[in-house]
Amino acid sequence: MSPAARKRISEAMKQRWAKWKGKSAPKQDKATPKKITVRRPMSAAAKKKLSALMKARWAAKKEAKA
Repeated sequence: MSPAARKRISEAMKQRWAKWKGKSAPKQDKATPKKITVRRPMSAAAKKKLSALMKARWAAKKEAKA
């Protein structure tokens, strides 16, 4: 199947889905920019707490094996 035919079929299916879902057809040229969320760095206290929890978990796992 040629790329042009594949594109026509794709556009037709998008139109059908939009009609079935009750939404307008997707716009071709307008692309909505994706929101970029910035992840805040972990505080020293949070790192210390997680470290202690993991060490306790590893110790328990090691003890269970022995």
